[in-house]
Amino acid sequence: MQQLPPQAQGSEEERAKQEQQKKALEEAEEKRRALLSQILDGDARERLNRISLVRPERARSFEDYVIKLAQTGKLPGKINEETLVKMLEQMSGSSTKVKIQRKKSAFDSDEEADEDEDEDEDEDDFYK
Repeated sequence: MQQLPPQAQGSEEERAKQEQQKKALEEAEEKRRALLSQILDGDARERLNRISLVRPERARSFEDYVIKLAQTGKLPGKINEETLVKMLEQMSGSSTKVKIQRKKSAFDSDEEADEDEDEDEDEDDFYK
């Protein structure tokens, strides 16, 4: 039989090691998915999947949190979508609200701005 040079043996060992690591990661991920399917109901899983498309780090941290709660026995039952939303809001501290302000463009007339100010003044008079 022909022996492989030492470099080839080393690279084969590295490949085998990498394959083992990859397989271990895949098994861990499969176990994680199985746990989440037991913890979350269908709607909550769908919602979390949509969140993971936009904010994968936030979804991952929520998954870690929920798995930890389940492993310590602090979850009373399956999490539905409404509970998931509440838990996410608690984790973030508060819900994120977006306020859109329209800026004036060069094409807006000054009359529109004056009309808006006049309406505000009329409303102030109304409440006095």
